Amino acid sequence: MATTAPETDHDGSIVSKLSALGFDHRPDLRDRGALEANFREKFEALNRLALTDGEFRRLLRENVSPDAYEASRTLRSWNAFVRADGTPLDCVFVNFRDWSRNAYEIVDQLSVDSDDGTGRGGVMLLINGVPVVRIELGPRGTSPRSAMERVVSLRSGPGAEYAGTLPRFIQLFVIGDRENVWHFANNDDRHFAFGADERFLPICRFADEDNRKIARFDDIAERFLAPRALGRMIGRHMNLAAAERKLLMMRPHQIHAVEAIADRIDRNGGDGCIWHAPGTGKTLASFHASRLVGTDERIRKCVFVVDRDGLDGLYREELDLFQENRLDEKVDAETLLGRFRSDEREDKVVVATGRELEIALAGIGCPDRFAMAGGPKFHDPQVERLRDERMVFIFDDCRRSWFDEIRASIKEFFPNSQLFVFTGDSNFGHDGIADRNWGDAAAQRNSSDNLGNWLHAYSFAQAMEDGNILRLHVDRCRPGAVAFVDACRALPKRTIARTILDKHDALSGNRRFNALLAAASLDDALECYDALKELQAERRASDPDFVPLGIAVVFSSLTEGDEGARRTLDENVQGRKRTEKARDPEGRKVAIEAAIADYNRRLGADHDIENLDLYCRDVQRRMRDRRYTDRDLPDDYRERIDIAIVADKSLAGFDSRFLNTLYLDNNLDPLDLIRAFSRTNRPLNATKPCGHVVDFRDQRDGIDAALSLLAGVPPDRAREIVLADEAEVVIDKFRQAAHGLDAFMASRALTAMLMITC
Repeated sequence: MATTAPETDHDGSIVSKLSALGFDHRPDLRDRGALEANFREKFEALNRLALTDGEFRRLLRENVSPDAYEASRTLRSWNAFVRADGTPLDCVFVNFRDWSRNAYEIVDQLSVDSDDGTGRGGVMLLINGVPVVRIELGPRGTSPRSAMERVVSLRSGPGAEYAGTLPRFIQLFVIGDRENVWHFANNDDRHFAFGADERFLPICRFADEDNRKIARFDDIAERFLAPRALGRMIGRHMNLAAAERKLLMMRPHQIHAVEAIADRIDRNGGDGCIWHAPGTGKTLASFHASRLVGTDERIRKCVFVVDRDGLDGLYREELDLFQENRLDEKVDAETLLGRFRSDEREDKVVVATGRELEIALAGIGCPDRFAMAGGPKFHDPQVERLRDERMVFIFDDCRRSWFDEIRASIKEFFPNSQLFVFTGDSNFGHDGIADRNWGDAAAQRNSSDNLGNWLHAYSFAQAMEDGNILRLHVDRCRPGAVAFVDACRALPKRTIARTILDKHDALSGNRRFNALLAAASLDDALECYDALKELQAERRASDPDFVPLGIAVVFSSLTEGDEGARRTLDENVQGRKRTEKARDPEGRKVAIEAAIADYNRRLGADHDIENLDLYCRDVQRRMRDRRYTDRDLPDDYRERIDIAIVADKSLAGFDSRFLNTLYLDNNLDPLDLIRAFSRTNRPLNATKPCGHVVDFRDQRDGIDAALSLLAGVPPDRAREIVLADEAEVVIDKFRQAAHGLDAFMASRALTAMLMITC
């Protein structure tokens, strides 16, 4: 079946613009044969060889994959090819090290006779004869969603124009109209869904360094699509996520942050700080920056520092998505010192937790080094030789509370080091950032004693405008008519459990999404778990149709083995004070074992108290990997976790677009509230309009302070920016719109086909 895309460049202006920027216009490339012949010529020139006709056909057959991920991997790799006489060759399609050695061309309205049909390829940009960008600009007012849906349908499925042809290598689609342009990365069908259960569409606009949107195609072409800029974008700022088999395009704010670091390193210009709002991809951006620094021959070591007590399971998996060699399961000071000593290329980028880095730095020098007038002394001569080398330390989501001390230690032992911090911590002095004035004098003064001038900033308001994070709906919940002298005093756990059961289906879209319950301590978490378990049993007994929620409880100690279990059993802290109803260690152990046994029985798992890390990792993974099909499971609700009760921790490791509700039974300071809120507002699609927070402690002042810090403006203004409209406000806006439609119809003497009432 033939599939035909709409023509997009009737007047040739797109081609003219790109030709002026340095692309060689190839009007002679009109069909599949010409495209493949041109690719063969460029491939042979780049690799300095000549293929026979049979070898070239086999090259295409072995490397043009129907899988978008495999095609993208092939484009970026050295590929083994065996010639007809048995000679092995290593060949490349694109030179990612020296972009001047590549050929840049543009074709218009290429007619592709694919394996399944014929289609027109619109405007395509080629590097060495390989199509890497397709431009589909429709008439003015073209919806980005409709344009995206059209392009996705053209490049896949029955009659697809790309099947078995070189356009399978396309990396990026540019869509919209001449005045409003969007872009997204190419992927397989399973990453795109446009029905009721559509996934989050990874589509965004281009933007400048100050996060101002660049919408016009001509401006975008000059800044991002010129040959060298295009090569830099595809070669440096697209990532292959191996576990998900997905091609990811870094978002503009991430790209500008990474480029700012690269520029500072090029100039050897000292340290720098990146302030990005919580939930906007700091981990990916910071790790991506570390990997790029690792390719810089001028840098001896790049140390990627995680601001956590340990590399928890899912965080490790997130890094593994972009790391060819899996990270060690256990990171300790001796391992880090071994990597510092190593001259192997795979050890150029060192991943460390903040705690283990502190221990390793202490181990480098004498214990009394601070009292020695002659400067630091090294126990290890192999590490000592790094003292005068250029070292780069990149901190992911860094907190000011511990950064200053570790920074002093790093500078003491590695005076030629550069430190770069990614943070959403307001204690780094981001005053003025939220209003796009992050370069103002106040912000510069606040940051000057930390890391020098800000390199890049991305505020909550900007991220929300871009659709990278969602607004929040906060419900300060005090069930019943109970009066409390202390507004932050805890409610009875049975009251909290009853409220959760009453509210959860509505908040979660009938269990489409899952939730966290943040408890103040381990004992509180266990008490909440028991209360939910008892109430659900009561409801099931009185209503056989009631389907219980899937509940799991997660413990704050994520270290492995007997020592980790002992620390968890002894732990019962809220601000490091024992609670009034503290359980004895043996009673706590029995309760934990019972909760894990419930989990194993319901989910067919085999966890125990001696390996809490594996158990907690399994809970996190099930929360993260939730899919909409879970709502169709039978009453035994197998494989589903609706609510994870988290005891006395910062909720790290629960980063999921399928999580939309936080039940808060813990008094947190504003910074921890911000981190807790950010678990809920990762965008997915139209079915998730906001994140929900249900506060059982009535922390009005603390929440207002958190919102103010998050938005960088006073509380009244912050509430307008961060919080979603209440239901009454939404209904009133809808009523006004309906009345406006009635008035418009009446003014045109038209009769409405559908009556809208409020």
